[in-house]
Amino acid sequence: MFGGDRIRPSAFPLLLILVVLTSLPFSIQALGVTRDVYAGVSTRSKPTCFSAPRIGAPAVSISRDGILPTAFRPKLFSRKFSRTSDLVGNIRRKTILFMKREYEEEFRRFREMKGPRRPRVQQALVYLLIAVFLLQVWSAIWYVASFNLVLQGKFHSHAVSRADLLMSTLSGAPPIMVMSNTGNIKASSWGPLTTDFIHQRTLSRQQPHRYLTSGFLHGGLLHLIMNTAYLSRLPSWLETGLGAPLYISAFLVSIVSGNAAHSGLSSIGNKFMGNNNMGARMFTLGASGGICGLKGLQYVALKRMNNGNASNKVLREMLGVLVYGMLTPGVSTIGHVGGFFGGILVGLLFGPGYRSSYAWSRKFSVNVDNPSVVPPAYRQVIGFGKEPIRRGWLPLWSLWLGIAVIGPLAWSPLRAVPACILRAILQPGKLSGLVLI
Repeated sequence: MFGGDRIRPSAFPLLLILVVLTSLPFSIQALGVTRDVYAGVSTRSKPTCFSAPRIGAPAVSISRDGILPTAFRPKLFSRKFSRTSDLVGNIRRKTILFMKREYEEEFRRFREMKGPRRPRVQQALVYLLIAVFLLQVWSAIWYVASFNLVLQGKFHSHAVSRADLLMSTLSGAPPIMVMSNTGNIKASSWGPLTTDFIHQRTLSRQQPHRYLTSGFLHGGLLHLIMNTAYLSRLPSWLETGLGAPLYISAFLVSIVSGNAAHSGLSSIGNKFMGNNNMGARMFTLGASGGICGLKGLQYVALKRMNNGNASNKVLREMLGVLVYGMLTPGVSTIGHVGGFFGGILVGLLFGPGYRSSYAWSRKFSVNVDNPSVVPPAYRQVIGFGKEPIRRGWLPLWSLWLGIAVIGPLAWSPLRAVPACILRAILQPGKLSGLVLI
């Protein structure tokens, strides 16, 4: 055969079958390539087959757009492999559509993410302190006529003008008070609002609302600016991360604990110094006790996060506050200490704990990185790999239940707190015994 002999006629059909079988794999492979290329163009792009007139002759498969020709393949197998290719194409199309929907849903969730929550309670406290101070100034100016009447009747001195009283109130100068023979306040340059809500040991025993309300008063413009500036500088995660209820509770409880510590410890110190009446005459006001309580809450949270550097920084800041209080006259250092420990107590009893978490160790997670769910500042201070647990030693509602129910039963003057506050608002000066004209 290979030596130049002619092919016998009986061997021709066998050679034709061999050629057809050898071209079959290339036809099948070309069919798959054609379906892969045009699967995204036409949903039902079946190749058109043109067959030779003779049975068994090879056919040419051309795509419907007539650009890419495929290899030869028999017409006998075209329908079978076309159905298989359609099945594979449908599976691919469904997979692509499913993945597209998933990506669109993920993109929608990221797009709908809100920005980090703002410390709205902290801002509201700042505005409230400013508003109360403005009311203090207005109350002092409104009371100037009655104050001059008492002052001239008892001391025969010249009258105080409204301008002088305004400058005295804004500068934080010591007030002028006229006391009665029974020890009550007969007249005060502070005005009825400050006098009815300020804390004094003797007055607060009879009117316990003063332990709390004095934390919203300030003795001057500089006093107000310092407290509001320090309050605004506190980290936002104290409210947005730990929660606004815990934030407010720590602030209010620390005001009370700071005033209680001032009254108790200052009276004990005065007894050792031989001046028993000095503690009873001292007035305290200002939000610094509540602010120090928020620092105590921050310290407890950082210690539970095992964030030693940040917790030590809080202690250094508190040490600076105490040194400033000891070097500055008229500042209650004991009240700052009492407020700080009040915040620590609230944080220990009602603050959250922390545990290891795999989800929080991921750098990209929708549930964790969503600033409306977890504030970025809170996650940064916690660190990766830990998550907060909204579970303290006691539920927070038990604190206010004890104050509202158990407190009045244990100490009867607490029952008159709502009535005293209402009377101070409706009848200014009556609680303190001020003379009004």
